[in-house]
Amino acid sequence: MATRRAFSNDQRKLFVANAKHALGDCTNTEPMRKLQERAVARRAETVDNLRRERRQRRLDVDT
Repeated sequence: MATRRAFSNDQRKLFVANAKHALGDCTNTEPMRKLQERAVARRAETVDNLRRERRQRRLDVDT
């Protein structure tokens, strides 16, 4: 069983601050925008597929 090393309160605050800063720097980059666009398209496709499947099941039950 692996043990985790706990951060001190100051270390945790520093980690969170650095992580937020690093994420803030990369959120508006071209690759990140493209990644977000692909994620939105993937989610929209999933929703469309689920709706299509549900509609088809409903039609199958009605006939």
